[in-house]
Amino acid sequence: MKPVIRHALSVLGVLSGMLLSQSCFAVALPSYNADPNQVTVSGISSGGAMAVQAHVAYSGTFKGAAVFAGAAYYCAEGNVALAVERCMEPVSSLQIPVDQLAATTRNWASLGLIDDLANLTNSKVYLFSGTLDQTVRQPTMDALRDYYLKFVDPNNIVYNNGTAAGHGWISLMGPIACPLQQSPFINNCNIDPQQTFLSMFYGQLNSRQTGQLSGQFIPVDQSEFFDDRNPAVHSVDTNGWLYVPAACAQGESCKVHVSYHGCNQSYSKIGDQFIRKSGINEWADTNRMIVLYPQAIVTAVSNNLGCWDWFGYDDPDYARKSGRQMLMTKRMVDRITAGYAPVSAPQSVTAKASETSVKLSWDAVNGATGYHVYRNGVLMNTTRTTSASYHDGGLTRRTTYTYTVRAVAANGNLGPYSKPVSVTTR
Repeated sequence: MKPVIRHALSVLGVLSGMLLSQSCFAVALPSYNADPNQVTVSGISSGGAMAVQAHVAYSGTFKGAAVFAGAAYYCAEGNVALAVERCMEPVSSLQIPVDQLAATTRNWASLGLIDDLANLTNSKVYLFSGTLDQTVRQPTMDALRDYYLKFVDPNNIVYNNGTAAGHGWISLMGPIACPLQQSPFINNCNIDPQQTFLSMFYGQLNSRQTGQLSGQFIPVDQSEFFDDRNPAVHSVDTNGWLYVPAACAQGESCKVHVSYHGCNQSYSKIGDQFIRKSGINEWADTNRMIVLYPQAIVTAVSNNLGCWDWFGYDDPDYARKSGRQMLMTKRMVDRITAGYAPVSAPQSVTAKASETSVKLSWDAVNGATGYHVYRNGVLMNTTRTTSASYHDGGLTRRTTYTYTVRAVAANGNLGPYSKPVSVTTR
């Protein structure tokens, strides 16, 4: 975080070329069958502070937070000097006014500027602070722990402050040795904090993917989630990135995790290294979890290393729900979860054929308000059937047809496809 404030570098000309090449293949952010009640967040450095802001301000959305070298909520109070001296380089956690910050939090909640703080009580929090971190020193993270203790059940907080790590995101895929502090700031300490915090958030996990990932990394347009549709003005990249496991792309019910990179870790700085080496995707792949990687960019003077806004360089309301960078993320999460259908795929689909018709039946799906039936991928019933059966007539003799069925949830969204069943008319 510190270099963004103390050193001004103008790299806008180079950056423009980078953004041009990226923006050519970005797509509109899709919606998925993703549960809005299973959304969590993580981040490192400025992204760690951002994760705290998102978790507190939108506690109704983010049910847990993993914070690496972050800072207490609203620690900088919109003041650049406080950001460095108080929130990054304290000798003691007592230098950070936790009680005052907690009081501000309560006041903002009472005014509706952030979500109801009761949401935080049962939330899960994972904190990491390396003993060798000289950029965000441990007293800062000690203060964050003390801040969370004002609102979160102590049994729901895990704090790793005993690992000899430098300043960085900790991942088994990290190319940097644990004690060091150098780009791309992804350190391998022979521990797997992603397993720890994702297990806290979502319970027992399936084993991580150790082979090729099943899903895709998708560049998505962040522009539409700003009112002025001009993310660069707010030090945000045109593109964010999404990792979507194959099961999620196929309509299975999935969870959502948002992970904020730190300073010097954006796509414009290190390419896709943080996106691919975070250690999150391997767990997401086998546990039906969509991962959103929002992206900041460099802007001259105010944000020369591509950090997130944790001290007000873009927006005086940066820590509130109306803060532009946070609101962008919330809108992206809302888009991802807009396709949520709390129904499962129909099971035991059977087909019986006559000369010119097929009778389909399947097990009723709990919570379904109806079903859509597809023949060879084409929707057959524009008016959804409410029974667990369907008669398809007017077919050609001695022809093979393939059917799939989807349940319709109470919110109108479609659940995942059933396994296909093929049948040949007589």
